[in-house]
Amino acid sequence: MIDIISNNPFRVLGVWTNAKQADIVKNFSRMKAYLNVGKAVDFPTDMQGILPSISRTVELAQAAQAAINLPNDKIRYALFWFCNADAVDSTGLNNLAYGDAEKAQSIFARRESFSSLVNQAVLSLIKSDYQAANYSYSQLVHNYTYRGQFCASVCGETFQISEDELSHLFLDELLKEVKASTLLGIVTNNNDKSYVRERAVQEPISIINREITKAKNVAASDASASLRAGSALIRNTRSALSTLRSLVGASDIQYQSTADNLAKQILQCGINYYNNSDDDNDVDNGLELQEYALSIAAGQMTKDRCQKNVDVLRKKKSQAAFAKDIEAIVSELKSLQSAYPSISRATSFVNTCKPHLAVIKSNLGSTNDEYLTISSAVANNALGMVISVVNSAQSSSNLAVNISNGTLASTINSAITAMSVIGSLDMTSTERSHFNQNNSTLSNLKSQLSSLSSYGSSSYGGGATYRSPSSSSSDDTNWGCIIQIIIGVIIAIFAAINR
Repeated sequence: MIDIISNNPFRVLGVWTNAKQADIVKNFSRMKAYLNVGKAVDFPTDMQGILPSISRTVELAQAAQAAINLPNDKIRYALFWFCNADAVDSTGLNNLAYGDAEKAQSIFARRESFSSLVNQAVLSLIKSDYQAANYSYSQLVHNYTYRGQFCASVCGETFQISEDELSHLFLDELLKEVKASTLLGIVTNNNDKSYVRERAVQEPISIINREITKAKNVAASDASASLRAGSALIRNTRSALSTLRSLVGASDIQYQSTADNLAKQILQCGINYYNNSDDDNDVDNGLELQEYALSIAAGQMTKDRCQKNVDVLRKKKSQAAFAKDIEAIVSELKSLQSAYPSISRATSFVNTCKPHLAVIKSNLGSTNDEYLTISSAVANNALGMVISVVNSAQSSSNLAVNISNGTLASTINSAITAMSVIGSLDMTSTERSHFNQNNSTLSNLKSQLSSLSSYGSSSYGGGATYRSPSSSSSDDTNWGCIIQIIIGVIIAIFAAINR
C-alpha cells in the first residue's frame, strides 16, 4: 500500500480533494473536539476494509491541515486521493465507503472526466496495478482540459502548474514505491519516459557511488578489511551496474565513468589487501578482486592500469605453482655434484627432474627462455656425468683391459641408452648442438668397438669428450664445477622471475 494514499492528509481530515475550505475546518474542529475527550472519530473517507485503519490524534490532524496549506503540496496530495465532482463520483465513492472496490471501479469507468480518471488511478494504485494507474494519470495530466479542471477543483481557478510539473509530482511519488527501471516499462508518454529514464539512471549510479564511498573509508593498511570491502563492493553493485548498462548502453559516458570509478576502487581494495596481507592464498584473493575490476573497466586508461596489476598477480600465481619444482631441481643438481659419477645416476637424475620440468613448462610455455635454460641445465649436467664416465673408461692406462673384458662396450651401450633419455629434454639451440655432437661421437665409438675383433685394440680411435659451453678445448671437463655454475644460474633466474 502506497503511504501517500493510506496516510493522505485529505483522508486524515475526512474530506475529498475538491472539498471547500469550510468543510476542512469543520471536520478538523469535530476531530479536535472528539479527541480532546478521548473519543474516536471516523468519516466515510476512511474506507475500512479497503485501506488500512487510521488512528487519528490531534497532532496528526494538525499536521494534515498544515500539509495542504500550500497549493503545490495540496495538488500533490490530491493526485493520490479521491475527488467527488459529480453524482457518478458520489455513487462510486459510496460503494468504496462500504468496501465494494469492484463496483466502484465499474462506476468510475462509465464515463471519462477529470474526476473519474483520478479516482480510477487512485483505486488502481490501491490494487498495485501500476500500469492501469499510469494510464489514467497520463490521460488526466496530459490532457489540457482535464488538467485544468482538476487543478481548479483542488486549488481554484487562479492556480497555475505546467503539464511536466504536474506529471513529475505524480512520478516522483510513484518512484518512492516502484523502481525506476520497472516504471520505465510502464510509462508511455515520451516526456514522462525521458524523466523516468533520468531517474532510473541516477538510481543505480547512487547505489554504486554510495558503496564506493563505503569502501574508501576502509583503512588501506588493514588487509582483511580491504578484502571484505572489495568483495562487498562487487556484491552490492553488480546488479546496479548491470541495470545502468541496460538503460544507457556500454558506450554511454555516464556508464563508462561510473564503471571506471567502480573498477578503480575494487582494484585499489585488491592492491591494499595484497600489499598488506600474509595469507597463504593472498595471490588468489587479490587476483579475484583485480580480475573483476578489469572485467568492468570501460576507459582505456583504467583498463591498462587494471591489466598491469592483474598481470603482476597472474605471474605471481604462475611462479607459486612451480616454485617448489625449481627448488627440487636445484636440490637434485646439488645432490648430483656430490654423487660418484655413474651413468645410472645421470639417468636417475633426469627421470627425477622430468616431472618438475613438466610443471614449469606448463606454466611458462615450451619456448620460454627461463624454462629452456633450466631444462638445458638438467640435460647439460646429466650429459656431463655420462661423458665423464665414458672418458674414464677410455683412459689410456686401462683401455686395453676395458676393451678386452667388455667394460668399455657395456659403458658405451649404457651411455647411448642414457643419451636417449637426456635427448627427450627440451634444450636451447646451443645445448642441443652440444648434445647432438656428443651423441654422434658415442655412436662412432660403438661402431669402432664392433671392428676390434678383426684389428685389435690398437685400431680403436677413442677420445669421446664432453665439451662444456664455456670451454671448447677441455678434454676432461670438471663437471662438478659446471654444476655449481648452473645452480647459480637457475637460482638467479628464479630470483629475476620473482622480482
